Amino acid sequence: PWPGRIVRLMSASVTVLSGPAGCGKTARLLSDYRARLAASPLGSCVWIAPNRDAARLVRRRLLDREGSARLAPGVVTFGQLADRILQRAPVSSLAPFGQRLALRRIIDSAARDGLRYFAPVAETTALVDLAAEFIAELKRREIRADEFNEQLQQSGASGRYCDLARIYGRYEKFLADHRVYDAEGRFWEARKRLRAGDRGGLTMLRYVVVDGFTDFTASQHEILALLGGGLEEIRFGLTMDDADSTAVDGDDASRRPSRSELFSKPRETLLRLKEHHATVRVESLVSAADTDSGFARIRHELFADDAAIRGDRPPVRDGRVEILAAATPRHELELIARRIKQLL
Repeated sequence: PWPGRIVRLMSASVTVLSGPAGCGKTARLLSDYRARLAASPLGSCVWIAPNRDAARLVRRRLLDREGSARLAPGVVTFGQLADRILQRAPVSSLAPFGQRLALRRIIDSAARDGLRYFAPVAETTALVDLAAEFIAELKRREIRADEFNEQLQQSGASGRYCDLARIYGRYEKFLADHRVYDAEGRFWEARKRLRAGDRGGLTMLRYVVVDGFTDFTASQHEILALLGGGLEEIRFGLTMDDADSTAVDGDDASRRPSRSELFSKPRETLLRLKEHHATVRVESLVSAADTDSGFARIRHELFADDAAIRGDRPPVRDGRVEILAAATPRHELELIARRIKQLL
């Protein structure tokens, strides 16, 4: 869907700091952001983090060495950014409980009207869970209910997907009738408001940092591009291999590092950023020299399974790396704790 959805309105300076984990990308971004906060009015700077835990960590790291606090540091998740854009919008958010209640009623109604594949389990909570997850995935992929139904008709599909399409269509009608949006739909609504020229609570925004992401949805890419029309600067941090970040333009597969598949998402993200923004400057950072040769080998060869297959060099089996199989997260913690105690 990308070619028909690309938006190029960015007038801001766009910089991407790329490099492997631990090379100092976030520290560099934090230093620049801290200086911007000190010199800019409230509401002019925003740091976008991938989740609440990451945002909480960034807020702690923003404290300088003297421990002085920053008033309104502007550290948010993408969802919170969308909520700020929608502050004055004539729609409201649908809570998760409200979504499940709406889906329950929609499924009950659809069952009376002729659900086929899911008729035997129409009254179960599992079907509500399945419908919610399925709808969320379609919306993240920018597939609307009418588009999904049209694809089903063209392919001649039947069975469970037809039932899910019926539920999805009624769910979207419910959202429109009640003027509400769900967790995934808020990005669609935020994009709509930005296209209409309404920046909501971000009218003072001039500087944006986006760090901790490997990829973005189409809506998130467009939101950043639409916001950029009034920005001075936007900076991204992308985790890529040492050589990977320099091999994006005119990429030759023979020159890619052995772990190219591991970093395929951030490499694709960098390409998408270049499509959405008129000018993107990429600054590649390299990792510091490893003091421990064992950790250096792990850092550079972890998941590089194609090296041994090509026969470039034999796989390393020195007995110093052990893989533990755990059935559950709790079991994993128990195994690790037991080994730590043994080492101590």
